[in-house]
Amino acid sequence: MNNKKDSRFIFAENLRRILKQKGYDQVDLANYMGVSSSTASDWCNGKKYPRVDKVQRLADWLEVLKSDLTEEKFVAAVNANDELILKTFQKLNSENQRKILELARLYAADQEQE
Repeated sequence: MNNKKDSRFIFAENLRRILKQKGYDQVDLANYMGVSSSTASDWCNGKKYPRVDKVQRLADWLEVLKSDLTEEKFVAAVNANDELILKTFQKLNSENQRKILELARLYAADQEQE
């Protein structure tokens, strides 16, 4: 029973963090998943754990791996600039994200040579 409680808490923490990163809230979650607002709230507060098929559907909607929702993640604290960079990066499509990553790698390599 204790493991199940821990799993619900981990899921809830990850879900809240990812929803915030993506600019969604519990209303968006309930609407997309076709569940009541109380069910969405229960998921976000660790009171309930969604069925496996719903976890995968959530991961698909949020464009993350299922493990990003279900496994404990150690997220480092970020400063305001890091958060702004991340939010802006997440708004880009995958092709533009790839280009930005390549450019950042080039700048980092140049910086290391200085």
